Formats: sequence, C-alpha cells, structure tokens
Amino acid sequence: MKKLAIFMAALVLALGLAQCKKQETPDTPNAEYNWVHINMKVNGGERYNIDPNTGTAGFTDGDSIYVSNGGKYRGVLTYSNGTFTGALAYDDQNPMDINDHLHFYFFGGTNYSDITFNKPTLFQPTLNGVDISVQSEKLPILSYGQSTTPYSNSSTTYSTTLENQCALVEFTTNRILKEWALRIEGINNRVNIDFANHTFTPSNEGNITLYTESPTRRWAILLPNEDSVTVNVYAVGYDTIDKIIPPVHKNDFLHGENAVSFELTATEADKPLTMMMMFPWGGTIYVINPPEGMQYEKFEWIGDNTYNSYGKQTINGESEISIDVNQNDKVSFYGNGTSIKDYSSTNIVSTNDAMLSGNIMSLVDENNFARATSMVGASFAGLFAGNKDLIGDDGNHIIDASSLLLPATTLSENCYSGMFAGCIPLSGGPAELPALTLASGCYSNMFKGCNQVMWAQTLVLPATELVDSCYFNMFDGCINLYQLTCLATTINGTDCTTNWLNGVATVTPQGGHPTFTKAKDASFWTPNSSDGIPWNWVVNDY
Repeated sequence: MKKLAIFMAALVLALGLAQCKKQETPDTPNAEYNWVHINMKVNGGERYNIDPNTGTAGFTDGDSIYVSNGGKYRGVLTYSNGTFTGALAYDDQNPMDINDHLHFYFFGGTNYSDITFNKPTLFQPTLNGVDISVQSEKLPILSYGQSTTPYSNSSTTYSTTLENQCALVEFTTNRILKEWALRIEGINNRVNIDFANHTFTPSNEGNITLYTESPTRRWAILLPNEDSVTVNVYAVGYDTIDKIIPPVHKNDFLHGENAVSFELTATEADKPLTMMMMFPWGGTIYVINPPEGMQYEKFEWIGDNTYNSYGKQTINGESEISIDVNQNDKVSFYGNGTSIKDYSSTNIVSTNDAMLSGNIMSLVDENNFARATSMVGASFAGLFAGNKDLIGDDGNHIIDASSLLLPATTLSENCYSGMFAGCIPLSGGPAELPALTLASGCYSNMFKGCNQVMWAQTLVLPATELVDSCYFNMFDGCINLYQLTCLATTINGTDCTTNWLNGVATVTPQGGHPTFTKAKDASFWTPNSSDGIPWNWVVNDY
C-alpha cells in the first residue's frame, strides 16, 4: 500500500548581499561568500502525531531543510513559527545555476536528536553517513523535493512538494514493551545523499531501535530495499527471533493489515516456576495445602552451575510438605497435565532468602506452559503471601521475583489477589503484567504490605479499561514505591483503584517528587488521593 506523505511549501526569494560577522557554522552568512536570503512558508503538523490513515507528518521548530543547486550544497533553512528562514551561498567559483532547480532535503533539524550526521560544508557534492539507527522518541522523515521551476535571478516565488525517500512501517507485537526495548538487527541504518543526482543510497547494515507509540506498537522508517531481508528482532527479556521484512520502496506506508507483526517469547517462558535458596545456610521451602496431584522437582547444586535432579515428586493428599534446601539448591513446581487450575488455598513460602523465576503457568499446564496465556478457571491468589505463623514477622523470605513470568493475557476473577501480600523482604517483583483485559479483583491486594518493593519504577499497567476492584489495595503499604505507569483510559466498575496507592512514597530517594505516568486521554484520575494519584506525585502523559 502506498500513500503520499508530502509537504507543500511556498518559497519566496529576496535577493541581496549580506556582509555579516563570520559565525561558527560554515553556512552562516559571512563576508567570504555572497548570500541569497530565503523565507519559506509551510503548513505542517507536529511530527510526533503521525496520521495513521495517511502516514503524513509535519515540521516542528528547529527542523532544517538543506538546499542544493548546481549539484552542490548551498545552505540550510531552519523552521520556526511556521516559516523556514535561511540563506544560500555562492561565489565566483560556485555560482548559482540558473539552468538547475533548487533542491530541498529534509532529514532533521537542530532539535532532532534521533538522527545524526556531520553537517555538510558549503559546495559539498554529497552528504554521507546520515544515521537513522535510533528511532525511539522522534520519527526520522527523509524527504526530498525540487522547485517546480528552475532557479532564476529574477524569480521571487517558488513552490515544492517534499516526498518521503523511505518507507514508514508499522510494527506490532504480542508483548508489552518499554522504550528502547525493541531492536531490529541486520538492516540498513545509514544513507548517503547525492546533491548532484538527488539520490538517497543505503550504506550500512546494522541495527535500528524503534520509535515508541504504544506498548505493543512501533513505527519505523526503513530505507528502500528491492528484496526481502531476514532480520533478528531483539527485545530485552525475550528470545531473539528471525523475521522477514518485505521489500519496501520510497514513500511506502505499511500499516494496519500490512503492518509487520511478530510474536515474542519471554526468555523464561520455557522454564517452570522455580524457587532458589539464596541464604548461605540454606532453609526450608514449605508448600501448604497443595492440590492433589501437584508436583515438584528438587535440584541439588553441586557447583559450577551443575545440579543433581531428584526427579518429579507427586503430592498425594498431604496438607503440608517441607523441602530442605541448601544455598543455590532450587525447586521447580508443576501441575498435573492440565487438571489443576485452582491454587487459591495453596501457599508456597521459604524460611530464608529465596528467589522466584520461571513461568507460573507450569502450575496449570505441565507440558505446554511456555505458550499458555489463559487464566480462565485458574487462580494463584495468595500463592506467595506472607505466613507469619510459619515464618515469623517477615511473612515470607522471597526477596526477588523479577525473573518470575505472569504471562496470562486473559485473567479470571481474583486470579492474582494477594499473591505477594505481606512479603516484607520482596524488593523485586515480576517485570511485566501483560494482560490488556482485566477481571474483577484480579490484582487486588497483590503487593499489599510489600514495603521493600521498588521494582515497579519500571512497571507498566497496560490495560485500558478498569473493572470492579481490579487494582483494589494493589500497592497498599508499599512505602518505597515512587513511580508507576498506568495506561487506563476508562473506568467501568467500582472500587477499581480504592486505596491502591495508599501509603506509598511521597518523595524519591533523591529528594524529588514521585512520578505517575498516565494515558494521555485519561482525565478521571483524582489528585492527592490514595484512590488516584498520591499527594506530591507529579503527573506525566505516556
């Protein structure tokens, strides 16, 4: 699919000679050259707001258009308040060519951090190494156009149409990603510009980091390629995958059904739920009220990342089992095929410092948990909650769950309710909660009383619609929580966020304001409230 992404411009030339003090930049008017002063009027939108139907984007203050004539670079025009202004240089050895047009190149301005290049020198015939490898905040637009009529010493008005010299491509994924997380490896990421022939030629095979529009959607500018190319797609915390990028041409606009889509699998997805003992003198792992048929496998550490396995053990009717472990020993947990769904009465605790990792779905799908994403009929409510009667005041000695995967995208009622409640030593929790559709009470009380928790500084809650009690008391008492991102745009239930941020931090460790990042269109949040945005927190749009 092709859509013309253009900019219409009216160009007014005021011919004159300027003799100004020489500036630091070589294309600033100075006495060494003669200069033609130019004002160019344009109409354009903000570059950050890409029109998803047309692929068009516009100019922002500080953007630059570079101009050539007679096969040589002549100067730069800079955009401010709706107008491009600047001057073109010529001298006796490099006169303006009245038989040639004015040629305009747009590939970034002084405030445009995502595209890098060495600024051309006056009368240079080429510009090499324009780098588009970073596309995470602002979207590179590489465009070219020539004046509709040749340059003339007597002409004062010109017009031009700028056309994209690259393809604007939408990338979609099944995972919730954060900024800088997605990288395409093995694709052209630099371009050379020929001012004489007005060509954009790819010059380097490397990496491109993609622009962030939403947690599951990325835009990329790709340089023209007549053939399909196989690339690696890399995201932190996920397996690298191969993906075929179709041929793309200048001014292509691929989106919607023509977008490039891919599925990412977390690196821990094929590993079962596992608890590892970190304490130097070991300890005991208890499973309280296990369901009939639940299984576990103990791995005894013998050094150099090598383990002896005791094989899977099936729990048959015991109300409690205890597993003695030494430092670096670990225990993996499984269901029985797909027959066990409900663990809401089960509690897995450690008497000393332990770490959780792997895919929790091994409890509901013993053999195919790596691809399991549905929690229908399943519950892990209170699974790792503190148990003061057994463990003491710390409740549960899980200190790190940052490598634990909760991959379900379809949740069930109260499925994660109170999952870590009362785990006082917990400082690192699951890095991702990917579910876009919530269920009543699904995350209620999940981290209540986890007063060491700080990992949520990077946590994104991506669901757009909040339902009954979904975040009720979720972070209540997390006194070290000082940053959170929530992308909800609609409330469709009661007690959705009641006390969800009660008792959280009111100042960062550096003495600054905590930060709440919300969806741009969300206007329902209550400020200075534990039910909304806490006191002293600053609010940013995502």
